[in-house]
Amino acid sequence: AGALALILLDLDQFKSVNDSCGHLAGDRLLCQVSRLLQQDRHAHDLVARLGGDEFGLILPRCSPFDAVDIAERLRRSLELFNFAWDDRCFAVTASIGVACIADGNITLEDAMRRADAACYRAKEKGRNRVQVENGRSDVVVVAPRPREAVAARG
Repeated sequence: AGALALILLDLDQFKSVNDSCGHLAGDRLLCQVSRLLQQDRHAHDLVARLGGDEFGLILPRCSPFDAVDIAERLRRSLELFNFAWDDRCFAVTASIGVACIADGNITLEDAMRRADAACYRAKEKGRNRVQVENGRSDVVVVAPRPREAVAARG
């Protein structure tokens, strides 16, 4: 399994926390989110803050299926996490892009670009979702969210 997965997360509510509570609150939120992202990681996984409210995870030896599963679990755990500051409480969600490198022809930089594009699409589609970039620009795979799947059948 030489596959490597890249997950980019962009917090959806960071600006509102920063604007309404100040930078100290924003910093605290970033610290709490980074701790949350580091839970349940393997020793060889890498979690990094890329700047602003954007985080990246590099997951070596991770299949595309597992990468989507991990991204969806992260999305859910962020959705369940509430950020409290003074007497205020913020719901925190993330737009998440996933890209996988399954062959040696794709550079990390290229995968980053793809994950970033997927993250941007997740934002465009309404935030708080996982968007998968599968290497073919004409096909987009979206990990369904359970509520939407139920609603679509009804």
